[in-house]
Amino acid sequence: MKNKLGVAGLTLLAVSAMFWWQPPAADDLTMDDPSPVPATQHQPATTVTPADPMQSATTMALVPEEESLVSTRERKAEQLRQQVSEYRRLHQAQPGNLQAWLDRLWQQCRDIEASKCQPLADLASELSSAELAELQRLLKNYQQYQQQLSQLTMSTDLTSLQRFEQVKTLRQQLFGALTETLFGQEHQYAAYQFAVQDLQDNEAPHLSVSQRLDKLAQLQQQLRSAEPGLISPDSAYQQALLLLGDLPPAERADWQQQLRARYFGKDAAAVEAFETLQHQQQVRMQAYQTELLQLEQHFATLKSQQADASWQHQYAQALTALRLKHFPD
Repeated sequence: MKNKLGVAGLTLLAVSAMFWWQPPAADDLTMDDPSPVPATQHQPATTVTPADPMQSATTMALVPEEESLVSTRERKAEQLRQQVSEYRRLHQAQPGNLQAWLDRLWQQCRDIEASKCQPLADLASELSSAELAELQRLLKNYQQYQQQLSQLTMSTDLTSLQRFEQVKTLRQQLFGALTETLFGQEHQYAAYQFAVQDLQDNEAPHLSVSQRLDKLAQLQQQLRSAEPGLISPDSAYQQALLLLGDLPPAERADWQQQLRARYFGKDAAAVEAFETLQHQQQVRMQAYQTELLQLEQHFATLKSQQADASWQHQYAQALTALRLKHFPD
C-alpha cells in the first residue's frame, strides 16, 4: 500500500497599497461674480481679488496625502530591509531553518515565472547580484523539491525513520551543501524524536525508571545544547510521563512529583494544582457520560410505551437533572 507525503506552506506578508489623490482642475474652482457691473460704468484699472478659500483648502490638503505616500514607501522599504536581514541571518545559521523563509516567498511565486514574481523583484533591490542569483536557484530547486516530494511514493512497510531518510536523500540531491542551512533544525528535531521513540518502545522495558528518565534527560539536553528553542519544558515533561505508563498509580504519582520539580522548578506546585483540577474534570465528565448512556437506554425502552409529548417532557426533565447533578455551576 502506498501513500504520498505532502508539505504545507506559509504565506508571505503582503505589502500595503499606495493611494493617489488628484486635485480638482482650476476651471472647476472658479467663482461667479455676485454683482456684475453695468457696461456704462467705469472700471478701475486694477482690482484686488480676494484669496479663494476653496483653493487654499485644496493646497493644504495635499500635505497629509503626500506624507501618507512617503510613509507608505518608507514602510515598504523597511519591510524589504527586514526580509533581507532575516534571509542573511538564516543563511548563516547552522543548523538552519531557511526553508520556512523560502517557503513564504515560494508561495507567492509558485504559479508564475520567476522573472514576473514581484516579491522577488522587490527583494532584488536590496540583494547583491550573487545573493539574488543564489536565491533564484533556491526557488527553482524548491519548486522541483515540492513537485518530487508530492510524487514520492513510500511503502507502509517502511518505518517512520526509513521514510524520513528518503526525504532527506531527496533534499540532499536537490540542495547539496545548503541542505542543512534549509532543513538542519528539522533534521535535528526529527533525530531527537526518533531517539525518544526508540527509548520508549525498545529500551525502556529493560531499564529501571531512574535509568529511563536519565536517558531521556540526556537526549533532551543534547537537543537544547544544539538548538535551545526546539523543545519546551512542558513538551519535555510530557515525554517523561510516557515512560511511567507501566507503573502502579502510587509509584507513578511519586515519580511525577519529582518530574514536576525537575522541569518546572518553582512553578511545580501550580502545575500540580492544574493537573489535579484537570483530573477532577475528567472524572466528572466520565461519570456524566456513563450516566447519560444509562439514561438514554432507559428512555429508549419507554419511547414505544408513552405518547411522544409525554416522553419528550420526561426525557428533557431527566436530562436537565443529570446535567445539574454533574455540572451545577
